[in-house]
Amino acid sequence: MLPTAAPAVEVREPAVPDGRDIVMIGDSVTLGSAPELVEAMPGIAVEAEVGKQFGAGVDRVERLARAGDLRDYVVVALGTNGAVRDEDVERLVAAAGDRPLVLVTPYGDRPWMRGAQEALRRAAERHPSVVIADWQVAVNRDPGVVGSDGIHPRPSGVGTFVAVVEDALLRASTLSP
Repeated sequence: MLPTAAPAVEVREPAVPDGRDIVMIGDSVTLGSAPELVEAMPGIAVEAEVGKQFGAGVDRVERLARAGDLRDYVVVALGTNGAVRDEDVERLVAAAGDRPLVLVTPYGDRPWMRGAQEALRRAAERHPSVVIADWQVAVNRDPGVVGSDGIHPRPSGVGTFVAVVEDALLRASTLSP
């Protein structure tokens, strides 16, 4: 008897999810980057406002989840404007459910930012569905991507912010059920 050939298996390379499957909740850093985020990931829902606190972002994700309107990938870029409590991060993880959750680390010199960065990193260590988009590391590598306030990307640095988010979404795409 002749051996039969194994059926061909299609191997898919990971890809950044379709923008229509992504919701991003953020503050002024996200707001200033929104046009480029939409250009890079058409259809992404970007909800961002100046001064947005982490807890308010968690509340929004919970409301979207309760209404059945939470998209398949959740990106949260908060922590620039105030402390991030572990309890709020756990609420966020619970609201995201089995969806991949991308947490963007804040960058800046405000006294609460180190604690915010650490809280997000702890969540990634505890939860396999959480992926870090490391804006903090990106800026540390190239401080010229942020403006004179030391927080917001300058126009030439917005592409770096978008690339950090896309890289994390690419990694998150391998977690999707």
